[in-house]
Amino acid sequence: MCGILVQHGEEPFHHKQLESLRRRGPDAVGYWFNRDVALAHARLSILGLDERGTEPVENDTHVLAYNGEIYNYLEVNAKLQSASMHPRWSGDTETLLQAWSAWGEKSLDLLEGFWAFVIYDKHAKILTLVRDPVGVKPLYYLHQSATFSASSTIAGLLSLVSQRPGLDYVGLSEYAQYQLTFGSRTFLEGVCRVLPGEIVT
Repeated sequence: MCGILVQHGEEPFHHKQLESLRRRGPDAVGYWFNRDVALAHARLSILGLDERGTEPVENDTHVLAYNGEIYNYLEVNAKLQSASMHPRWSGDTETLLQAWSAWGEKSLDLLEGFWAFVIYDKHAKILTLVRDPVGVKPLYYLHQSATFSASSTIAGLLSLVSQRPGLDYVGLSEYAQYQLTFGSRTFLEGVCRVLPGEIVT
């Protein structure tokens, strides 16, 4: 598993926030930021075991932080090459980055596997959160006034915010009755989960 942190409207990550990812990805922690948004990623190496697999990864148009595995990435690489897109290395992270840059949301139709990822369009300044249809990997987000935060874990999300959210009593009531919460709701007010198969922009 890997860990993702995203924040907009605050200062770049400090050391303790990055270290909060280590449990999910002990092999490497990387980050990327500009004046608008900051992305961090903790990596558990499965494919692309050298330093080129450290995330976030970027090309001319997009920056990606990704958690998951794409089983058919070599097939998708072949489609990219036939479309004159040439991944710089053969890992599935690079494949996903280049496929999204080439085809946007339509690239998801080509993928076999499981994923939760955040991708930022540097030119359009659009941040997109994506989760696979089964929802194997978690992804949460919180919008507070002028700030937006996202993370693989609620604990990671809370490390980013200056104002801790209160309890969501509707969510607690749902869990007490049904052992689950409905929709994107969690136990914390305003903290939402990206649903399986959902794209949040």
